[in-house]
Amino acid sequence: MSDRKIEDMSTFELSRWYALMEAVNIIGEACDERGKNFNKMKISPLDVVKYIESTCDTYAKKIETEKNDDIRHAKTRADHIIIKLPSVTFELQEV
Repeated sequence: MSDRKIEDMSTFELSRWYALMEAVNIIGEACDERGKNFNKMKISPLDVVKYIESTCDTYAKKIETEKNDDIRHAKTRADHIIIKLPSVTFELQEV
């Protein structure tokens, strides 16, 4: 198993993982609605790949938008931070 972290993944990698998770969720919800056991269903890998391919760009755009929003919000928050330091004077004496 890889020790890669989400923070280290490219937008493309993240979007494909999100699309895969969404595909599994859709299949799981369909099984629940039909009263079927997810683990006993025959799932076409080709259909899952097609779903990932068809939604990957949508997830990539969403990820990039969220990254840009996070950067803008962080900058806005940083601009509003005011640090008040107490006024300090030092008396210097020779030793």
